[in-house]
Amino acid sequence: MKKGMFLGLVLGCGALLLTGCGGSGAHTLKCTQKGDGMNMEMTLHYNSDDTKIEKIEITQEMELPEGTSETDAATYKTAFEEQCAQTGLKCTAKVKGNTIVIDYSGTPSDVGYDAIESKTMDEVKEQAKDSGLTCE
Repeated sequence: MKKGMFLGLVLGCGALLLTGCGGSGAHTLKCTQKGDGMNMEMTLHYNSDDTKIEKIEITQEMELPEGTSETDAATYKTAFEEQCAQTGLKCTAKVKGNTIVIDYSGTPSDVGYDAIESKTMDEVKEQAKDSGLTCE
């Protein structure tokens, strides 16, 4: 799989989740999605009155394409971290066997999702459910 396609898949999955889950400051909502070689967990932190998302934390674990060499895995890791840094997000990536684990966080505006910033937890839960996510 080409590097660009792989990175597009990673960022696309992040975008899907960002449109579907929310949580609060002392009040958080944790959403998960599993399957097809990818597991993702996203925690949204709301302010104290649950009216604004202040921070989003996401962990993605994705299987690398079959036959990916250690060198290619390291290239994926570096490329993701560089692309992530350009968006203003805090992120780390690490390769574990045949998977890459990516952790990143930021505000909704950091990732270009101002539209969800003021959604309530109930609104986000409904969107998440429609997107195939499980939220608690």
